[in-house]
Amino acid sequence: MRILEKVKLVLSATENERERVNEQIRRYLEKINKRKSPYLIVSSYIEDEIAEKEEPTEDLTVQEKTNAIAFLNKRLSQINNTEEKVAMICNYTYAYVRENVHPSKINSFTKILIKRVLEQIKVQVSANPPSSLGYSLFLIFLSKQFPNIIKAYKRTIFTSVLSLDYVLGMYRVYFVILKETKNLEEAWAFGVELANYVENTENTFNPCVLHVFLEVLNETMRRAYKNAWHSVEKCILTQYLPVLSSSFSKDTYCIRKILTS
Repeated sequence: MRILEKVKLVLSATENERERVNEQIRRYLEKINKRKSPYLIVSSYIEDEIAEKEEPTEDLTVQEKTNAIAFLNKRLSQINNTEEKVAMICNYTYAYVRENVHPSKINSFTKILIKRVLEQIKVQVSANPPSSLGYSLFLIFLSKQFPNIIKAYKRTIFTSVLSLDYVLGMYRVYFVILKETKNLEEAWAFGVELANYVENTENTFNPCVLHVFLEVLNETMRRAYKNAWHSVEKCILTQYLPVLSSSFSKDTYCIRKILTS
């Protein structure tokens, strides 16, 4: 079985087709979770990021955690793609932290915040990819007060083992963050290292994530790096999309044509 999860991204399937693919995803995940590495997206860049030790933190009490979750559930459900709304929710979050979270427990609060953001991403972005902008803006705005928030988000998604549609939603938000902050050096490092990982490609989600990477960042990378990026893009299109095309060649051809136009 090749990386059939990609059909979730590359096909406009009927409901019967989606049910069939869901079953294939389930079987694929059972297989892939038996591998030595627990991570579904693999590269030297990711390995370096998750190798860094986390800073020690003081845990929130049970009541503090319960209150934080209730607050975050209310506010995160209000996020949309407008900067004004996102900024307002960030201000509420700053106020909540000032009044309720001791400085020694900020990292613990951050972990809960990331988990709740990811829950929203699972529900919203998987079904509606453009909604990734709102969650990206939320993390970007929060990083002005909590500088480690994006790093914590990256670490969480790099070590998550979830179904493909959830994984792609999380990475889509990450790529939009890179685009909105114009952090193209990191985008280059991530994309190139993911493309350079060629071992056992069909047993990873790398091709799927690279497809989302191109959707979000390809035009930006073309403008910024010109011929240098063309070589990377060509590598992705010739080495990775064919992995996805074994069962869905027609749809993958359409995607390749769009990306190269």
